[in-house]
Amino acid sequence: MLSVADRQRVAVVLRMYDRRIVTEREVMGLLRDVANGANTSEIQPLLPDDLARRLTDNLARQPALRGVGYWRPIPKYSYPKDDRFPDPTSLVCPNWCEEERSLITAYLRDGRTYNQWRGISYCRFKCGVLDENMGSRCLTDGEWVWPEGLSHYVECHAVRLPDEFVVSMRRNEWQVPLDAGGANREDHGLPETSFWIAWGQSMRSEAAESDTVADRPRE
Repeated sequence: MLSVADRQRVAVVLRMYDRRIVTEREVMGLLRDVANGANTSEIQPLLPDDLARRLTDNLARQPALRGVGYWRPIPKYSYPKDDRFPDPTSLVCPNWCEEERSLITAYLRDGRTYNQWRGISYCRFKCGVLDENMGSRCLTDGEWVWPEGLSHYVECHAVRLPDEFVVSMRRNEWQVPLDAGGANREDHGLPETSFWIAWGQSMRSEAAESDTVADRPRE
Protein backbone atom coordinates (compact mmCIF):
# COMPACT_ATOMS: atom_id res chain seq x y z
CA MET A 1 0.00 0.00 0.00
CA LEU A 2 1.24 3.47 -0.88
CA SER A 3 2.22 5.30 2.29
CA VAL A 4 1.32 8.89 3.12
CA ALA A 5 4.98 9.84 2.78
CA ASP A 6 5.15 8.30 -0.70
CA ARG A 7 2.01 10.14 -1.77
CA GLN A 8 3.60 13.37 -0.58
CA ARG A 9 6.77 12.57 -2.54
CA VAL A 10 4.76 12.04 -5.70
CA ALA A 11 2.98 15.37 -5.15
CA VAL A 12 6.32 17.16 -4.74
CA VAL A 13 7.67 15.57 -7.93
CA LEU A 14 4.59 16.69 -9.86
CA ARG A 15 4.96 20.27 -8.61
CA MET A 16 8.61 20.27 -9.68
CA TYR A 17 7.61 18.91 -13.07
CA ASP A 18 4.85 21.47 -13.58
CA ARG A 19 7.28 24.27 -12.76
CA ARG A 20 9.90 22.83 -15.14
CA ILE A 21 12.39 22.46 -12.29
CA VAL A 22 13.21 18.92 -13.45
CA THR A 23 13.57 17.44 -16.91
CA GLU A 24 11.32 14.70 -18.30
CA ARG A 25 14.06 12.13 -17.65
CA GLU A 26 14.60 13.41 -14.11
CA VAL A 27 10.90 13.30 -13.26
CA MET A 28 10.75 9.67 -14.36
CA GLY A 29 13.73 8.85 -12.16
CA LEU A 30 12.12 10.55 -9.17
CA LEU A 31 8.88 8.66 -9.73
CA ARG A 32 10.88 5.43 -10.02
CA ASP A 33 12.23 6.10 -6.52
CA VAL A 34 8.69 5.54 -5.28
CA ALA A 35 7.15 3.21 -7.85
CA ASN A 36 7.52 -0.53 -8.02
CA GLY A 37 5.46 -3.36 -9.43
CA ALA A 38 3.42 -3.63 -6.23
CA ASN A 39 2.25 -0.01 -5.95
CA THR A 40 2.13 1.19 -9.56
CA SER A 41 -1.66 0.88 -9.72
CA GLU A 42 -1.93 3.26 -6.75
CA ILE A 43 0.48 5.81 -8.22
CA GLN A 44 -1.02 5.97 -11.72
CA PRO A 45 -4.26 7.76 -10.66
CA LEU A 46 -2.13 10.47 -9.03
CA LEU A 47 -0.39 11.30 -12.33
CA PRO A 48 -1.44 13.04 -15.52
CA ASP A 49 -2.31 10.51 -18.22
CA ASP A 50 0.90 11.09 -20.18
CA LEU A 51 3.13 10.53 -17.14
CA ALA A 52 1.12 7.48 -16.05
CA ARG A 53 1.62 5.87 -19.47
CA ARG A 54 5.32 6.71 -19.51
CA LEU A 55 5.83 5.32 -16.02
CA THR A 56 4.12 2.04 -16.95
CA ASP A 57 6.26 1.77 -20.09
CA ASN A 58 9.44 2.66 -18.19
CA LEU A 59 8.84 0.00 -15.53
CA ALA A 60 8.23 -2.62 -18.23
CA ARG A 61 11.33 -1.74 -20.26
CA GLN A 62 13.73 -1.05 -17.39
CA PRO A 63 12.76 -3.03 -14.28
CA ALA A 64 14.34 -2.20 -10.95
CA LEU A 65 17.68 -3.85 -10.21
CA ARG A 66 18.18 -5.93 -7.06
CA GLY A 67 19.91 -4.20 -4.18
CA VAL A 68 22.35 -5.96 -1.84
CA GLY A 69 24.64 -4.85 0.97
CA TYR A 70 22.47 -2.10 2.47
CA TRP A 71 22.73 -2.15 6.26
CA ARG A 72 20.71 -1.22 9.27
CA PRO A 73 22.17 2.02 10.64
CA ILE A 74 23.65 2.23 14.11
CA PRO A 75 21.16 3.74 16.63
CA LYS A 76 22.70 7.22 16.40
CA TYR A 77 21.62 7.49 12.76
CA SER A 78 18.59 5.19 12.91
CA TYR A 79 15.36 5.70 10.98
CA PRO A 80 12.47 3.27 11.61
CA LYS A 81 12.13 2.24 7.94
CA ASP A 82 15.82 1.27 7.82
CA ASP A 83 15.49 -1.22 10.69
CA ARG A 84 14.34 -3.81 8.13
CA PHE A 85 17.85 -4.12 6.74
CA PRO A 86 20.37 -6.68 8.01
CA ASP A 87 22.97 -5.98 10.67
CA PRO A 88 26.39 -6.86 9.18
CA THR A 89 27.77 -7.89 12.57
CA SER A 90 25.37 -10.86 12.52
CA LEU A 91 26.62 -12.02 9.11
CA VAL A 92 30.30 -12.55 9.94
CA CYS A 93 31.40 -15.91 8.54
CA PRO A 94 35.21 -16.35 8.41
CA ASN A 95 35.03 -19.55 6.37
CA TRP A 96 32.61 -18.23 3.77
CA CYS A 97 33.93 -18.40 0.17
CA GLU A 98 37.54 -18.30 1.38
CA GLU A 99 38.99 -19.35 -1.97
CA GLU A 100 36.94 -16.78 -3.89
CA ARG A 101 37.00 -13.94 -1.39
CA SER A 102 39.60 -11.89 -3.28
CA LEU A 103 37.65 -12.32 -6.54
CA ILE A 104 34.46 -11.19 -4.83
CA THR A 105 36.04 -8.06 -3.35
CA ALA A 106 37.68 -7.17 -6.67
CA TYR A 107 34.32 -7.56 -8.43
CA LEU A 108 32.61 -5.33 -5.87
CA ARG A 109 35.24 -2.61 -6.30
CA ASP A 110 34.93 -2.76 -10.09
CA GLY A 111 31.21 -1.97 -10.20
CA ARG A 112 30.07 0.91 -12.38
CA THR A 113 28.57 4.02 -10.80
CA TYR A 114 24.80 3.65 -10.40
CA ASN A 115 24.30 6.76 -8.32
CA GLN A 116 26.44 9.40 -6.63
CA TRP A 117 25.25 10.56 -3.20
CA ARG A 118 26.18 13.79 -1.43
CA GLY A 119 27.02 12.12 1.89
CA ILE A 120 29.51 9.40 2.73
CA SER A 121 28.94 6.07 4.45
CA TYR A 122 30.52 4.63 7.61
CA CYS A 123 31.52 1.20 8.89
CA ARG A 124 28.91 -0.43 11.15
CA PHE A 125 31.73 -2.30 12.93
CA LYS A 126 33.29 1.02 14.00
CA CYS A 127 36.66 -0.45 13.07
CA GLY A 128 38.40 2.88 12.63
CA VAL A 129 38.39 3.02 8.82
CA LEU A 130 37.88 6.58 7.59
CA ASP A 131 34.34 7.32 6.46
CA GLU A 132 35.80 8.71 3.24
CA ASN A 133 37.10 5.24 2.42
CA MET A 134 33.60 3.77 2.68
CA GLY A 135 32.53 5.76 -0.35
CA SER A 136 29.56 7.83 -1.43
CA ARG A 137 28.31 5.90 -4.45
CA CYS A 138 26.13 2.94 -5.31
CA LEU A 139 27.73 0.59 -7.82
CA THR A 140 26.20 -1.90 -10.26
CA ASP A 141 26.95 -4.76 -12.63
CA GLY A 142 23.72 -4.23 -14.56
CA GLU A 143 21.83 -6.79 -12.47
CA TRP A 144 22.68 -5.94 -8.86
CA VAL A 145 23.29 -2.65 -7.05
CA TRP A 146 25.44 -2.30 -3.90
CA PRO A 147 27.06 0.43 -1.77
CA GLU A 148 30.63 1.36 -2.64
CA GLY A 149 31.85 0.28 0.79
CA LEU A 150 30.52 -3.29 0.56
CA SER A 151 33.96 -4.63 -0.42
CA HIS A 152 35.29 -3.41 2.95
CA TYR A 153 32.78 -5.55 4.86
CA VAL A 154 33.66 -8.65 2.85
CA GLU A 155 37.42 -8.14 2.88
CA CYS A 156 37.99 -6.78 6.39
CA HIS A 157 35.10 -8.26 8.39
CA ALA A 158 34.35 -11.54 6.57
CA VAL A 159 30.70 -10.61 6.05
CA ARG A 160 28.90 -13.10 3.83
CA LEU A 161 26.63 -12.24 0.91
CA PRO A 162 23.72 -14.11 -0.73
CA ASP A 163 24.68 -17.13 -2.81
CA GLU A 164 22.58 -15.75 -5.68
CA PHE A 165 24.82 -12.69 -5.87
CA VAL A 166 28.01 -14.74 -5.92
CA VAL A 167 26.56 -17.08 -8.57
CA SER A 168 25.99 -14.10 -10.86
CA MET A 169 29.62 -13.02 -10.32
CA ARG A 170 30.83 -16.47 -11.34
CA ARG A 171 28.52 -16.40 -14.35
CA ASN A 172 30.20 -13.14 -15.37
CA GLU A 173 33.60 -14.82 -14.86
CA TRP A 174 34.40 -12.33 -12.10
CA GLN A 175 34.32 -9.41 -14.53
CA VAL A 176 31.70 -6.67 -14.31
CA PRO A 177 30.06 -6.54 -17.78
CA LEU A 178 31.26 -3.67 -19.95
CA ASP A 179 27.71 -2.51 -20.63
CA ALA A 180 26.84 -2.30 -16.93
CA GLY A 181 27.49 1.44 -17.01
CA GLY A 182 24.24 1.87 -18.90
CA ALA A 183 22.26 1.10 -15.73
CA ASN A 184 21.69 4.09 -13.46
CA ARG A 185 19.28 5.45 -10.89
CA GLU A 186 17.69 7.98 -13.26
CA ASP A 187 16.48 5.19 -15.54
CA HIS A 188 15.88 2.37 -13.06
CA GLY A 189 15.06 4.16 -9.81
CA LEU A 190 16.19 3.01 -6.39
CA PRO A 191 17.20 -0.67 -6.25
CA GLU A 192 14.63 -3.25 -5.15
CA THR A 193 15.71 -4.46 -1.71
CA SER A 194 12.93 -6.92 -0.79
CA PHE A 195 15.14 -9.91 -1.69
CA TRP A 196 18.01 -8.57 0.40
CA ILE A 197 15.80 -7.86 3.41
CA ALA A 198 14.19 -11.31 3.23
CA TRP A 199 17.60 -12.96 2.92
CA GLY A 200 18.88 -11.08 5.97
CA GLN A 201 15.84 -12.18 7.96
CA SER A 202 16.38 -15.80 6.95
CA MET A 203 20.03 -15.62 8.06
CA ARG A 204 18.95 -14.18 11.40
CA SER A 205 16.39 -16.96 11.83
CA GLU A 206 18.99 -19.62 11.03
CA ALA A 207 21.40 -18.13 13.56
CA ALA A 208 18.71 -18.00 16.26
CA GLU A 209 17.75 -21.63 15.58
CA SER A 210 21.40 -22.71 15.78
CA ASP A 211 21.80 -20.88 19.09
CA THR A 212 18.67 -22.57 20.45
CA VAL A 213 19.92 -26.02 19.46
CA ALA A 214 23.34 -25.30 20.97
CA ASP A 215 21.75 -24.25 24.26
CA ARG A 216 19.64 -27.38 24.64
CA PRO A 217 20.85 -29.72 27.38
CA ARG A 218 22.40 -32.93 26.13
CA GLU A 219 20.65 -36.12 27.16
